[in-house]
Amino acid sequence: MVKNTVLISIIIIIIIFGLQLIRQDILLSSDFSENDVYSVYNYNESFKLKEHEKEYFEKNSHLILYDFNDDYALNNIKIIFDYLKIDYDVRHTKEVIDLDSYETVILLEQSSNSDISKLEIFDYVYTGGKLLYLSNGDKLRNDLLYTNAENFGINNIYTIEETNYIYFNTEVLIGLSGKFDLVDNQFEDDKNFMYLDVDVDDNVLIHMEEDSGSPLLWERDFGSGKIQVLNTGKYETKEIRPLIVGAFSLLQDMFIYPIINSEVLFIDDFPADYKSEHEVIRKNYGRDFERFIKEIWWPDMIDLMTKYDLKYTSAYIQSYNDEVIGPFNYNESTDTTTKELVTEILKYDGEVCFHGYNHQSLLYKQSSADKIGYKSWPDEEKIVESISSSVSSFNKLFPKYDFYTYVPPSNLLDNDAILALKKAIPSLRAISGLYFGELDDYGTRNEDIMEQEIGISSYGLVDLPRITSGSFLNDNMKYKIASLVTTHGLINHFIHPDDILDPDRSLNLLWEELYKEKDNFFGYIDETYNWIEKDTAANAAEKVRQMHYIEILYREYGKQIQIACDNFQEEMALILVTDKEIVSSAKCTYEKLGANRYLIVMHENKAHLEVR
Repeated sequence: MVKNTVLISIIIIIIIFGLQLIRQDILLSSDFSENDVYSVYNYNESFKLKEHEKEYFEKNSHLILYDFNDDYALNNIKIIFDYLKIDYDVRHTKEVIDLDSYETVILLEQSSNSDISKLEIFDYVYTGGKLLYLSNGDKLRNDLLYTNAENFGINNIYTIEETNYIYFNTEVLIGLSGKFDLVDNQFEDDKNFMYLDVDVDDNVLIHMEEDSGSPLLWERDFGSGKIQVLNTGKYETKEIRPLIVGAFSLLQDMFIYPIINSEVLFIDDFPADYKSEHEVIRKNYGRDFERFIKEIWWPDMIDLMTKYDLKYTSAYIQSYNDEVIGPFNYNESTDTTTKELVTEILKYDGEVCFHGYNHQSLLYKQSSADKIGYKSWPDEEKIVESISSSVSSFNKLFPKYDFYTYVPPSNLLDNDAILALKKAIPSLRAISGLYFGELDDYGTRNEDIMEQEIGISSYGLVDLPRITSGSFLNDNMKYKIASLVTTHGLINHFIHPDDILDPDRSLNLLWEELYKEKDNFFGYIDETYNWIEKDTAANAAEKVRQMHYIEILYREYGKQIQIACDNFQEEMALILVTDKEIVSSAKCTYEKLGANRYLIVMHENKAHLEVR
């Protein structure tokens, strides 16, 4: 009996082992070796509207009006309006301006003086105009908020205050409502908002307020027009951009703007050389790091991927040596693991992008490299040689694969090194640095970090910066996610396989706890923003390329909203802001996102919506 039991056990083990070998052989022999992009945008082949077609649509023009030189704030607003494809002019208050020719005036921190009096801006609003005033009264004691308090619905004015605690009464940002604590645990003294503490009339609509009740964004009717005040200060920062977009949107009777409509998830340093020993891994999981990645971490990440229908964009790195001169060798025994992991990434419609031959950032100045303990590269030739060697080795495993996206190690990259990148990777179409930049240990902006805008660079590559990172969901994370969803319809997050080895990234939690945190994070996104398409970085980059060239035209005609897109190719996602209800559509689809927002996906370059 015992012999039979042993024999049966041996047979079962052999069968399981055999099935595993068969599965592995199938994976390694399957041809998931091409980097298929959903749709490469080609401006020359896009659908162009004829001039007589454009004439049907009357574009509303808006005015950005300023008094004193605040280039950072002014440029920030211009960047936002360029994103939104808003037709606008920029004028100084000293100029003679016919305000009635503009749908909206965006006024930046204005003193009460003869120039603004001549413009009769409150008369413009009273007769039907719209005013968005960006001011917290901190620069000028004779700011309009003080001298014309009654027109803004202000009863009492107190002092300038700072806060990180806010409350949304309406959905200014897509997906956010209620109270938020935006304290940064590392830099607790930094405040996101600087506001003028005021009391306002009961008939004022407060969209957003400080936790104690002082209004930060409010709106009031003024005659036949509307006045809105964004009382947050720091109008030069990226963190305030979504509030400007939200405020401007809420002020319009109808507003349509293009979005990327992509959720991108990067896994940095994956695959990589994981042949190493770490006490925390050996003690808790009885394995070396490579086996931990293959047998525990990656299977769990696949579970999250299938649970939330994610698409991974992994950032491949060949070695962790510090070689910048050559020869550019690597541990060839890692090829088997690399092939297994990459095959599975591609099998699940993911993307492998290029991270580097090694983790030495492409920097020419040693002074910059010294800050993170790296080596600088001597010249372009060595950068090209190292990358070409790594790409060649990768193509021995996946002969048909082209890299489309590059992630700079440690988010550092010299602009001059981009030319070397393009030489070594001719297929390159996008670079992903950081959107919000990074603070140094003293809480100041790290100037060496590759901080990007979203768009097309002077090198012809798409800038697709990562926005958020890590495992933990908090109010700060929710605010940043909602910010870029509101302005761009983009979620771009990154994580690392070795988070468990870094106390700052893991908060000393083991993988089981980190997995729960990631599950909570992706669950929140899935519940709050499940309308956003899951994309690889390459797919999202092509959407950015189309968004760069697209022109959106629209009008209300009877009970229809008619929309047309110039330079259109295949599909284009839009956000429509309106109080009207959509009842049907033609040549586009729609989905309600909140009280007054819709997602519109154009399937042809001209479409219409029936509303009531």
